[in-house]
Amino acid sequence: MTEPARILEPLGGSRVDPALMLSLGNPPNDTRKFPQRLPFFRPKEGRDGQWSGPARAFNEKYGVEYAANGDAVKGPKILPIRLPASVVGDVLDIRYLAFGQDRLAARGVTNYAEYPGRFGGAERVKVFPIEGDPVEFDITGPDDEACLGGHHDIPTDPQGKASLAIVTTLTFVLAEVGSFTTPVAISTKSRKSRDRIYWKIKLLAQSGSLSHWIMLLAVRPDRVTYRDEKGKRHTAPAYTLDLLGPVASLADRRHLTIDEIQARIDTLADRGLLSTPPSGPSVAPAAIAAAADSSLVEGAESQALPPGDLDEVVDGEVVDD
Repeated sequence: MTEPARILEPLGGSRVDPALMLSLGNPPNDTRKFPQRLPFFRPKEGRDGQWSGPARAFNEKYGVEYAANGDAVKGPKILPIRLPASVVGDVLDIRYLAFGQDRLAARGVTNYAEYPGRFGGAERVKVFPIEGDPVEFDITGPDDEACLGGHHDIPTDPQGKASLAIVTTLTFVLAEVGSFTTPVAISTKSRKSRDRIYWKIKLLAQSGSLSHWIMLLAVRPDRVTYRDEKGKRHTAPAYTLDLLGPVASLADRRHLTIDEIQARIDTLADRGLLSTPPSGPSVAPAAIAAAADSSLVEGAESQALPPGDLDEVVDGEVVDD
């Protein structure tokens, strides 16, 4: 936890290597060949154990319990967090990614959190083959045949799903745990999770700061759609992510009112702590306060990233260790 953060070269920008990765699922094991969805947060130890220390600290702090086979069976459903930067692209990364065995296989050039207008269109992809130098090529969009893998050592998904798919990664700091001073992250392929988080962060950015608020990262029971090997659509229960708040404090998790949000923005402005001027004297606080009500976030999704023709995936969280 005390080691200096390293720049995440594959993701670009000023994002840093997380001290811990979280998940909403158990990875496959000897008796279950598929990921298991969870209604709570589980810390990943990493394939090489690189997060084992922080994972143990997370388990102790939040009371995560495990079965004899190593599956997590109990954990926190809500985490108070802070965002570690006030630049949207530094806390939220939405791009094409593909993973192979213990490696990053490919990544898209564009972070759609910064360039939402490019979402669903043509994209440049950088591929990292097992041997040889990286290769770049263009795809036409999420339906491009290259997204199914089989090119340049991009793996092929045995279920026929796109292995080169859009992954959303949120980077944050656990507000309740002082030792977690370097970023924690969670990644998801879920479109619902992506849109809720993107919309809330874009609203919060209107305040002129992302890093001076306590937010709640929550697990939401949901239903998702997917296609089977014959192309037939199905629905199934699942769990997705939501970003709520801002809240008053760690002890008082009441959502701030419009007046309270405006008062805090004024205080931050007086202290010179805003990274950008707020969007307006009342528009930003009103929008942020309204979106704090999770029942209103669904209605805001249509104003987030355009969904295109992407299907929600039933195993929407990236759970492999």
